[in-house]
Amino acid sequence: MITGKNVADAVFLDLESFFFYASKFKVAREYTDQARENASYVGSGNNARIKMSGELRNYDANSLARVFLVAIVVCHECAHYLNRHNDFVDNDEMDFMAIENWADYFGARIFGVIITFGKNTQKIMKKIDPQLDQEMVLKEIGGALGDIYRHIYLQNTDPRYSPAIDRVRLFNAGFTSFFYRLFGELKPGFTVDVLLKIGRAASLSDELGTKDVAWDKQSAAAKKMGQIHQKIQGKQPAITLGLKPRYIPLLVTNYHLSGDEIKANKQILMNQVERIGIKVDWEL
Repeated sequence: MITGKNVADAVFLDLESFFFYASKFKVAREYTDQARENASYVGSGNNARIKMSGELRNYDANSLARVFLVAIVVCHECAHYLNRHNDFVDNDEMDFMAIENWADYFGARIFGVIITFGKNTQKIMKKIDPQLDQEMVLKEIGGALGDIYRHIYLQNTDPRYSPAIDRVRLFNAGFTSFFYRLFGELKPGFTVDVLLKIGRAASLSDELGTKDVAWDKQSAAAKKMGQIHQKIQGKQPAITLGLKPRYIPLLVTNYHLSGDEIKANKQILMNQVERIGIKVDWEL
């Protein structure tokens, strides 16, 4: 039997493997018998760790969708951990939303790296089905995301989080960001195909297409996100050091970019998003 703990441990080992051994990067974790939360990022500084509930630890992960569900949940907490979010004290609800939005987005990017390059996670995936292909993987990611939407996001009544459907959008944006950073561009046909397959398998196509986004609030949260991470980073080259060169474009935690660098990156992304067929009108 494959358990949630098996999947979580594989994710942690894979994430650690993306760092040089000399960096001594380790994911501190704690397994408890409490069932109140699936997983959470607790503590700060040297006491920071990812806490896993008994329910998630014993979760039956004997299907690809269930493996992905655990991995997505764990990668969200890994995003908090890599960015040392608890080293920052929230000043208001917008700070909280900005941090959680980034954990959804950056966590999805970590998830993409884990299932693509993580040998331990791939071993579990292939144990379930040795004949994996892209079609199957995207379908099962969608199934996992749909379950997370219905059983985790919708059940969360804390108003400081983004609406449940926006959290799905954040995952999709982070997952496609992985491909953008991997390939150096957003390939229109491939990107649309990925998003459609995930949305359909999650049974969320209608919600994603019809429910509006509170752009003003999301824009404010995005601005806060940059300020918060710059404060956490301080004068360091990155918040978490020691990434192997191959993974720097995918998982780097450097937020000290110049205004010109940010503007240039936004222009490149705008051009590539419009190539997919989505009209954007962002202020540069």
